[in-house]
Amino acid sequence: MARACVNDRGLDWGRLAISTLMVGGSLIAPTGAARAETASIGGWFVSDEHRSDGTFSHCMMLTPYLNKERKVLLSVTLSRDKLAMLAVSDTDWTLEEGAKYSAKVAIDGGKPTAHTATNGGGVARVEVPEWSPFAAALREAEVLAVKSSAGVVSFRLYDMAEALRALESCAATGHPPTIKRIVRDDKGNVIREESIPPVKDPVPDIVIQKRK
Repeated sequence: MARACVNDRGLDWGRLAISTLMVGGSLIAPTGAARAETASIGGWFVSDEHRSDGTFSHCMMLTPYLNKERKVLLSVTLSRDKLAMLAVSDTDWTLEEGAKYSAKVAIDGGKPTAHTATNGGGVARVEVPEWSPFAAALREAEVLAVKSSAGVVSFRLYDMAEALRALESCAATGHPPTIKRIVRDDKGNVIREESIPPVKDPVPDIVIQKRK
């Protein structure tokens, strides 16, 4: 299994990725749309996305996988009404713009499930028809594999349960959760609130198999 490396520029790369990657279909945010907040949850970045008129559109969680000079992004978007999409962006992919096909997603080596996917701008966007069972499976997952017309990418997952909680909170409220610890006295009165520093970026595993 190839070992990817997140270097000390990982945070900057993640923020840049969030500002440039727009994830599909009805959840796509137009170029120039405002972005209010970004929270770092382990190795994930959770952001709220807005339409060009400033109204809330959806939330996105994204993590970069770096393998030498190759950059692969894994992201999940979720709207307030539970419309969701999984996306994979690979700098080495050349995908036909707007092409639709059946992509397969497998969790922990289980039976792959077919989903409708759309290619565009080097991004494979996979529609998630039912959020609840998909999220439940992801919370327990260790490896996620996505097969597209460009090949198969398998991701070793870290901090998934925590990131999903943040994504769902963001979709419900319109902004990422503030990560804080509340300190109380013996009577339960709040003494102070302390910000919790982000968890150190993990070093995720990634296996890439190009289409033959």
